[in-house]
Amino acid sequence: MLLLKAEIIFLESGLSHDISTKIINRPGINLGNNLIFSGTITPIDNIEKFIRGNWYEVNIEMPNVENEAYQNISPFIVTGNTLTIQTGARKIGLGKIIDYLYYI
Repeated sequence: MLLLKAEIIFLESGLSHDISTKIINRPGINLGNNLIFSGTITPIDNIEKFIRGNWYEVNIEMPNVENEAYQNISPFIVTGNTLTIQTGARKIGLGKIIDYLYYI
């Protein structure tokens, strides 16, 4: 499993409404080079919703990243690297990796 700590922003142009934190938010996380994995996004602060256009510090839990996948994406998992949050091909947010932990 890969756990990312990141700063993210949901784009006003990508979404028609703000996102509740009370439901599971599991979009695609594009780490670069079109390597996309689903990840559950949870805010670090106790907030009720992600307001589009604001930056938030979050944890992104990616349980389907296992050994072989991690070996392929590890060059992109670097503190300071950017990521894109997507639903299908539609870009709904951006982020920057603050820290990460990979464990089996």
